[in-house]
Amino acid sequence: MEKLDFSQAAQNAQAIPHNQQEKQMQEEAKREGILEARRMTMRTLLTVDAQERLNRISMVKPEKAAQIENYLMQTAFRAGRSHKMDDAELKNLIELVEAKGQRLGHMQSHMLA
Repeated sequence: MEKLDFSQAAQNAQAIPHNQQEKQMQEEAKREGILEARRMTMRTLLTVDAQERLNRISMVKPEKAAQIENYLMQTAFRAGRSHKMDDAELKNLIELVEAKGQRLGHMQSHMLA
């Protein structure tokens, strides 16, 4: 009877890591799916040159690229963009996002003082 209990305990111990591993794999697959959906959305919103610029930004400043992507998706779905944003338009958007970020940072520093 002890052997049976021991083997059952061993199976239970193996099942827990397996379930955790399976859950982690599912979460990773979900993250990958979300990232792929974002990439596809960016392909529909940006020209190739603009996509390349945003990719370069994401390598250096991933949080800035994510902020720009979020802004693009929000405005695109609200405005119903009919054409792809080119590199020059993306540059203007980046400047706009940076200016908004600087104003927000300036306001936050005054609030903390």
